[in-house]
Amino acid sequence: MTEHLYFLAVLPPEPQRTEIQFIREEFAHIYNCKHALKSPPHITLIPPFWMGTDQQMPLREQLGTFSAKVPNLSVELSGYGAYKPRVIYLNVVENAQLNDLQRSLASLLSRNFGIKEDTRRVF
Repeated sequence: MTEHLYFLAVLPPEPQRTEIQFIREEFAHIYNCKHALKSPPHITLIPPFWMGTDQQMPLREQLGTFSAKVPNLSVELSGYGAYKPRVIYLNVVENAQLNDLQRSLASLLSRNFGIKEDTRRVF
């Protein structure tokens, strides 16, 4: 069985996605932190985890059912942070809706796929 690395995230809507992408490209140029450009602008809900390819379709199905019930989110950004030396990010302000979403998603993955919950709870 082949395994791949996955992570689960929320993508911002337009025009915010384009604005954030512009900031990311500017930071990549100024601070040489190009690693973050490998993925689209996002808020990580579940950090990277390994899963077999045989679980990909069941995961997609469960995520489809799960996401259909998620209400629109309101997110506020404030300042910057870093995962030195390669990533600079926009800080997400503490948000009960986002925390609940992350907790519910982590519980679903733990219960149905045996993926251990990450206790960091940082976006």
